[in-house]
Amino acid sequence: MPMRFKLDFSLKTSQERLNYLKDTVDFTQLTKKDIETCTDYVLYGKDPDKDNTSIVDRKEVYIKTRYKSYSKTEPVSLEMLMESPTFDESMFKKEKNIYKKIKPSIDREKCKDIPGMKELWEAIDKLDRQLKLAKGEVEPEEGETVP
Repeated sequence: MPMRFKLDFSLKTSQERLNYLKDTVDFTQLTKKDIETCTDYVLYGKDPDKDNTSIVDRKEVYIKTRYKSYSKTEPVSLEMLMESPTFDESMFKKEKNIYKKIKPSIDREKCKDIPGMKELWEAIDKLDRQLKLAKGEVEPEEGETVP
């Protein structure tokens, strides 16, 4: 059965919401579920004098939710935290990740006997020189043009 009234969610504070319900809703005609909806509507109203939070946000009142698996209870002990299905030990880790695979590098002296490496290093040096000339980091030699 649909509700016989409409809730105004543009009202933010719990007092405004309570006054709105008093003015617009006849509580004698409501079902138990409608009354519960009205109370939740008021309880979720924000209080400007208490950091703009609701009673539910401050955990002064607990409202049962439809999905109980999403209940937000803070763990009391380490054992309770470890029993949680969402527990992850990395949340305690403060240092950076230590990589087990070392990034490979190519050393000119170690790899000089590999076929084609000498030509590759010459091409790299030539492109590096052209880049430095274009940026103005080095002076051109005689007969050398600036790209």
